[in-house]
Amino acid sequence: MKLCKNPDCRKEFEPILNGSGIALSNYCRECDYQRKLDRRIEQMGKRMVREEQGLKSPKIEINRMSEKQSAKNAQLAKIKKDLPSICVIRECNWAGVDLCHLLPKSLYPEYYLKKENLVRMCRRHHNLFDDVVLFRQYQTDLFKQVASFDEMAANKYFNYADDLRTSSIEK
Repeated sequence: MKLCKNPDCRKEFEPILNGSGIALSNYCRECDYQRKLDRRIEQMGKRMVREEQGLKSPKIEINRMSEKQSAKNAQLAKIKKDLPSICVIRECNWAGVDLCHLLPKSLYPEYYLKKENLVRMCRRHHNLFDDVVLFRQYQTDLFKQVASFDEMAANKYFNYADDLRTSSIEK
């Protein structure tokens, strides 16, 4: 048994212990609840005062997009609209919901807005294309599309050895 830390209460109570045997609060249940309620009201009051004074809340703000990025996104949306609406991977008839950069924008930023570098894929194939080199290597049509504007980048990103590339493209 413990004594409540509230000088106005001072009643004995059985403390709630955490897994290590340490009391979670030094106040009885009623006083602990009242303290939490008072803290919540105080926080709400401070928030209302800040809003009345025109100050922003200390919460995380959503980052605003720059006008330059917004213009790029508009260009990408226009390109996506002009592309076929199904996944570009053969034998897949799912909707091509993702706009996929054949050469990733992180490694090849110069091709970020190039129409030849963009295709539509379903989410599953987009993830496979980005994450699994072996899957990417089987996509010879996409390799040829990239090689048409940057053969070195295509060889590097699709990770083709000379013998593999020539034998798979000729098929």
